[in-house]
Amino acid sequence: SVMISDAARHLQAATTIAIRYAAVRRQSLLEEGTTVETQILDYNMLQRNLFPLVAAGYACHFAGMHLIKLYNQLQESLDRDDLSLLEYVHGTTTGLKYLITTIASEGLEVSCVLVCPALVSASSLHV
Repeated sequence: SVMISDAARHLQAATTIAIRYAAVRRQSLLEEGTTVETQILDYNMLQRNLFPLVAAGYACHFAGMHLIKLYNQLQESLDRDDLSLLEYVHGTTTGLKYLITTIASEGLEVSCVLVCPALVSASSLHV
């Protein structure tokens, strides 16, 4: 569950940095007669890439919290010599570790770094 929580935290941190960067960064005069460049957060492509990752960060966080509760239930059942939850917890843990680390790594690498190239250089994140 530590791996899942860490992956969720890294995804949340990366999306937070990317969205803050996009809110401050301005680029291109989209309308004639304007002198203020558009925030890159206003671009639909950026929103389509980053906003689902915010939701994924929350989903990963809550999945990690659920896994901690499940693990505590397993510990209580093992104290009673009840092995009925062992197979379920093992399968769930294995599947969630793969799924959440994949979501987090793809979110970091593909969306955040490609959408906001300054993300890596402006932070201490190393992808």
